[in-house]
Amino acid sequence: MKDRGDHVGAVAVLVHPDFRRQKVGCRVVATLAFLARTRWRLLQYTTVAENVASQRLALRLGFRMYSRERVWWV
Repeated sequence: MKDRGDHVGAVAVLVHPDFRRQKVGCRVVATLAFLARTRWRLLQYTTVAENVASQRLALRLGFRMYSRERVWWV
């Protein structure tokens, strides 16, 4: 994450199935959250309702739910 003033970016973290349940995603998201906090940035964590593991990871790292959205695909 390079500091570019007021720039807001989005990051996706996808873990290959061979490396899941080894805390890889947790370490990556924790590092991104640390970098965002040290640069006075707000980090938004987005996941789908069906991804319970992702929701647990977010809660474990201190994220709090503030909205639910319905997403429609065509």
